[in-house]
Amino acid sequence: MQKKSRKQYKEFKQNLKRKAQLKIAALHRRVANIRKHALHKLTTYLAKNHRVVVIEDFNLSGMLANHNPPPSPPRTGARGVGAGQ
Repeated sequence: MQKKSRKQYKEFKQNLKRKAQLKIAALHRRVANIRKHALHKLTTYLAKNHRVVVIEDFNLSGMLANHNPPPSPPRTGARGVGAGQ
């Protein structure tokens, strides 16, 4: 059996890497298509079966950045209000 030259070996490794990259790209493309399809099915269902669709846009990053949220209402114990007095 004859040894492959250094150049042939490099080409062989590059081909393996290229094949692996193509497989990964195909998998990414497949996942993206599955997501698009699911989103399309959902929006089609909503459009066909509901008269009005309302979307509310929250400033979630602003809400999370607020370090002083409003105080929550006082909680009562298991026995009710004034049970410990």
